[in-house]
Amino acid sequence: MRGRNRPRGDIKLLPRSEWTLFNSPDGDVKVGRVSVSLHPYHPWVLCTLERRRTRPVEEENENPTPSPRRWSIEVWNYVSATLVAFAVIPRVFRIADARFIAQKGWIAVQCSNPRKDIVYEIQGSSLQCLTVVEHPCRFDVWEIAVHPRLSYLLTSRNKVVILWDGENEWEQIPFKGHSQEIRSLMFHPRDHNVFASGSWDGTIKIWGISERACLRTIRVYRGLAIWVMDFCSRAGKSLLLSCDEPESRERGSVFVWDYNTGRCLVKMLTDGFQAFFHPTLPYIFSATRDGEIQIWSESNCKYLSSFWCDMGDPDAWFGRGLEWIGACKHSNHIIALGGKGTIYVLEVVSGKNDREEDVQRTSLCAESAKRPCLVRATTPGSDEAWLKSAWWFKPRVREQGVLAG
Repeated sequence: MRGRNRPRGDIKLLPRSEWTLFNSPDGDVKVGRVSVSLHPYHPWVLCTLERRRTRPVEEENENPTPSPRRWSIEVWNYVSATLVAFAVIPRVFRIADARFIAQKGWIAVQCSNPRKDIVYEIQGSSLQCLTVVEHPCRFDVWEIAVHPRLSYLLTSRNKVVILWDGENEWEQIPFKGHSQEIRSLMFHPRDHNVFASGSWDGTIKIWGISERACLRTIRVYRGLAIWVMDFCSRAGKSLLLSCDEPESRERGSVFVWDYNTGRCLVKMLTDGFQAFFHPTLPYIFSATRDGEIQIWSESNCKYLSSFWCDMGDPDAWFGRGLEWIGACKHSNHIIALGGKGTIYVLEVVSGKNDREEDVQRTSLCAESAKRPCLVRATTPGSDEAWLKSAWWFKPRVREQGVLAG
């Protein structure tokens, strides 16, 4: 961690543990895209990883064809850094996003190529496919949202929001109104009839499920794409925040809205690419690519403190800058991903009750027996020889009883 943390007042973030999501001691596995989400009840983090085997220079020269890629879905316990369950996706699929459907014990996976949604059930240490639903479109898909109580999923089809009803044979209910592709989707955490969609057309639309209609349209300044949204979960507060696309170099890219009136309450001066309301504490968190996590007051949106994660070069390809942060709904923990797959577990504490020098941070090394190890294929002479299900996975979790060896 860097020594640039600047607490003001009584609130701050303290590191509790950090560990590496993936490792390859001999450098033979390259990890590309990663998506992350948190379970609302358990200390679990859901990760989708794109991996491919790297080859020696001599082999690359003889066969310049790119190495085949494989996606995996992995559920980790972020407290103990142990693997809970995993599955390997057939290589014909390319994952765009994944979310827990906690009330059912399911995982919803959205694939961008081919355009399909796959629903898995967590069964012990494995994930069993329940259903595969095809998207009748050829446009990019970006995000999936899960209803906090009902068996509803939100996806998008170009300019149209699609509500999937899991209790009615995955009936598709369209919501039309955007003029460009949809980038972000969000269910309201308390009002189960409301959800929001953000588009490349620079608008946020608030929808009513029972009305099957748009309740309000919010036009964002400068017309930039709506990259991230989040509802405030406090009772009696009609607050929604939004972040512009991360490529925007202008400051003030995080806005707080009253979604009932459509009025902008605050334009926050931050370079954050991601922001959210804490689900149980009266704070707003924002994150920058270079690893700064900022804390703001929810009541007046004033800056309170910052915490820096050592993320390296934010302008480099994946594995350098901060990639994602999220808040646990059942604790005061913040989970961050960055630094070549490093998971940071941070705790929101009051400065009056805890001192940073008294905190014991746990660092779990890559060689720990609690974690699976990535290994080279035994017969890498041809693609057929090593392109087998979970060729890179060698579980080492027997003593925890999480996986069988």
